[in-house]
Amino acid sequence: MGLKAVTRLDVWLVAQRLFSSRQSAKRAIRSGLVIVNGRVAKPSTQVSGNEHIVVLSPHADRPRGYEKLRCLLNLVGIVPSRQAYAIDIGSSAGGFLKFLGEAGVRVIGIEVSPRFLRELSLVSAAHSSVSVVLADAFRLPTEALRVSVDLLLVDVTTTPSGTIKLIERYAHLVRPDGHVIAAIKARPTPQTVNHFRMGTASSRFCSFRAVVLDTNTQEFHVVVRVSAP
Repeated sequence: MGLKAVTRLDVWLVAQRLFSSRQSAKRAIRSGLVIVNGRVAKPSTQVSGNEHIVVLSPHADRPRGYEKLRCLLNLVGIVPSRQAYAIDIGSSAGGFLKFLGEAGVRVIGIEVSPRFLRELSLVSAAHSSVSVVLADAFRLPTEALRVSVDLLLVDVTTTPSGTIKLIERYAHLVRPDGHVIAAIKARPTPQTVNHFRMGTASSRFCSFRAVVLDTNTQEFHVVVRVSAP
């Protein structure tokens, strides 16, 4: 009998439907969540399927943004409901969309890069409350969305000033008592936080909070609430 064919571990995990994409498989492997014969493996580890392969977390296949948004909402006390509407600007691989879709929130994801189209298509196919628009959020006419929302999420690789511009473009879609949560790609120094606080100063916003999830990254989040009428 011939030897069983071997392949890369990340490829094998996707073929076995343990992960939806090689990207998520690689991320889990590199995080130490996949054990082969009792040892932490690498994405390039060669396997045949005869090995003892264990995925340590049942949530390992979730996009990175899933856990990020869960932590953010828990920290600021926002509980998503099936009656809520949301917009997610900068959906990337769909972590925010997947989290909100599982909660039954009706959410529109806006993503400029077509390289995430496969992942986003899988999320929208799995959750009827999720839809995706492939467009540049800086140029997309906001009236085309035809929606008012309870939650506006902004997580785009841009300057703090670019993030402020996106908030200004879409803030009018947020209902009274709704929230805006935006990722700022910079260290949360007092100067940076104050710059953003001043940049988002508006009679529509009644509170401002800066949140740091990981002190090892150059990123923090701001949470602002829209004033009630």
